[in-house]
Amino acid sequence: MWSAVGALRRTAAMTLLEVHHVGRVRYILATDLTGKLTVFTENRTVHGSVTPTSRPLVFLKQRLLFLTETGAGSLDLRSMKIRESDCEGLNSSLARTYVFDASERSKAYGFTSEGEVIHVLLLGDMTNFKCRVRSKKKDQNEDDS
Repeated sequence: MWSAVGALRRTAAMTLLEVHHVGRVRYILATDLTGKLTVFTENRTVHGSVTPTSRPLVFLKQRLLFLTETGAGSLDLRSMKIRESDCEGLNSSLARTYVFDASERSKAYGFTSEGEVIHVLLLGDMTNFKCRVRSKKKDQNEDDS
């Protein structure tokens, strides 16, 4: 079990926390500022940890797929291995934040470091997935003052 100090230290740097169900088991996925992804079981033991090349920004519900600053990734819980792929059409831009469309799970919207609003599709499954930018538009609400 965690000590109170250890738990506080772990949660202080967490940037993303998600619960995923695989069969009857719940896994808690936690990402810290460095991008390190730690997976806990329901009883709070560490299942494993891994660090992708780009920090996960959002997870697709019910699937262990995620979007990063530069593309997409998938996590295999058995082997704790990550597969990663660049996002076609993102070019040299870096995504800063994403949100998945609740009605169409494979669609996501985000903002880039250049202030662009992007519409992204995440297609496929854990072993064969593709990330593609459908549209990119400069944020028209950006203040020029």
